[in-house]
Amino acid sequence: MASAAIGVLAILSIVGAFLRAGGAKRLFSSWPVAVFWVLLAVLLVAALALGRLRRGGAPVAVAHIGGLLVLIGGLAGSDKAHALAGSVLGNAKPPSGYVVLSKGEQSDMPLAKDLQTKTTKLSFALRLRQFRIEHYPPGDQRWNLVVRASMDRTGGLELAPQVVRWEFGQEIEIPFCDAKCKVLEYTPHARFIPPATIAADANSPTPAMRIELSRGELRRQVLLAPTEEQPRASVSVTEAFGLAGDVGLHLLPPPQRVKDYASEMEILEAGQVVGGGTIRVNSPLHHGGYHFYQYACGEEGGQFTVLMAVSDWGLIPAGAGGILLCMGVFWACWVHPAWSVLSGRKSRGDRA
Repeated sequence: MASAAIGVLAILSIVGAFLRAGGAKRLFSSWPVAVFWVLLAVLLVAALALGRLRRGGAPVAVAHIGGLLVLIGGLAGSDKAHALAGSVLGNAKPPSGYVVLSKGEQSDMPLAKDLQTKTTKLSFALRLRQFRIEHYPPGDQRWNLVVRASMDRTGGLELAPQVVRWEFGQEIEIPFCDAKCKVLEYTPHARFIPPATIAADANSPTPAMRIELSRGELRRQVLLAPTEEQPRASVSVTEAFGLAGDVGLHLLPPPQRVKDYASEMEILEAGQVVGGGTIRVNSPLHHGGYHFYQYACGEEGGQFTVLMAVSDWGLIPAGAGGILLCMGVFWACWVHPAWSVLSGRKSRGDRA
């Protein structure tokens, strides 16, 4: 009977792997599978109560107890268990929800997955102090020359920006016009000394670039020197040569790789701050029976964050069961056989 249950569990696990997260959740929380979980739990309890594990000894018993605790934790944390608690016990606690917050905003009402339907009010509120996107340092990557242009000088009909692939001393055509540019000097870490001098400075995070613009016989040298306060440096090619439209050459930092997303949160009860912390992608915040995970975020139009709230029902028995299950299997498959071999050698040595 136990072998048949393990076979069914293996088949369900394989099927669930092909259904992705949403489909797997619907499968494992469906009523037929819920009945299977209950039957499996009954089998484990019966095996322990009737002493069917004597042949395997303590290791197998520990593994079965661990499996039972995992099942209990999984059933307690399921959507059906939360719905049953709400209808029978009056404890209307949603199994999960989403909290959408702008900077400085607070909320005690998680939303459903559509981010519109309200669920059950929490006994506390969450407030977003600050949201930030953390990036890896760019290192010594070269900054980019980017051409931005529009069809007229008022900024109308903007064209897609284009990156100029520059090399020292090589004359390059500037897109959207008949002018050219040449990089004469590039200092990765530079300090600008007015009126037109640059000096190497290892502590400076910004570079400096001296370029030569040309159009026919016309020549003009320009120094592009961004700073920490003003990280963009540019020159108008249109004004330099009296061109039509609006063409600008910009020295911009290379695209930065995102390192992490961080939401600095405050927890309020009765209007008073009672806790808080920083939520990161792999570092949730726990309070009031919920874990809050970083789900989505953004900076356009103002900072905002979307947190996923997940109930912690069943978490402790499931975690303890997982530890016991691993211990029991390791004990039965490695420690017990190794001890038997060593004991046998020792007894043979004593007889000799």
